[in-house]
Amino acid sequence: MARLDAGPHSVSSSSATAMAAVVMMLVSVPTARASSITFHDTLAGLSVTHDFNPAEILVSHLNAPEQYTFRIRRVGLDTVSALDALGNPYDMNMNQYTTLRVNDANSVQAARVYHYMQPVLNPSQYIDMVFVSDGTTNINCFNNVPTCFPSPRPEIGTIFETGQLQNLLTVTWADGRIDTFNFINSEGDAYVDPVPEPGALVLLGTGLLTIGSRFRRSGRPDRGGTP
Repeated sequence: MARLDAGPHSVSSSSATAMAAVVMMLVSVPTARASSITFHDTLAGLSVTHDFNPAEILVSHLNAPEQYTFRIRRVGLDTVSALDALGNPYDMNMNQYTTLRVNDANSVQAARVYHYMQPVLNPSQYIDMVFVSDGTTNINCFNNVPTCFPSPRPEIGTIFETGQLQNLLTVTWADGRIDTFNFINSEGDAYVDPVPEPGALVLLGTGLLTIGSRFRRSGRPDRGGTP
């Protein structure tokens, strides 16, 4: 009987089969979806952009001038972790709103953010985010006084505007999905002072006088007797 040769063709066929199996596994792994919302605080007013599924949005509107409420509902997703703007773990068992104070570059309050996550409770969980800018007529919520809520909300810290996109809350779900809540201040006047400081004007004047004096000296004729 002729002996079957298990040569290189057999090995290459096995490798191809294994490679195909790996490719199929990679293709079948679902890509975790990331959703985000950004509050835009501009001179023209407060607005939002987001890419959440409309079916998951319960509230998305200005409920007062310069005060925006955004509420989503996630169905059947157990939370793995949630981090606030300061990188602190969010206590989802607190079962109440907490607040962050937002200051401008001069340490003057520019906004206030309230957020709330319903404790893990199938089949759905709620996330509320309320952004209150300094132009609001709802001063009580801006200042976190009892008439905004039955009692002042715990203030967990202060963040400073940078003029760039900044994170307020990041939520990671059990299926790998990540929700981020962000804001950006585009008013500009909080970061650039167009009026020069008095000291800067004095330094500028002194520099101009020095340059003028040197220019006059260099333009005088040489009186040392050289022809």
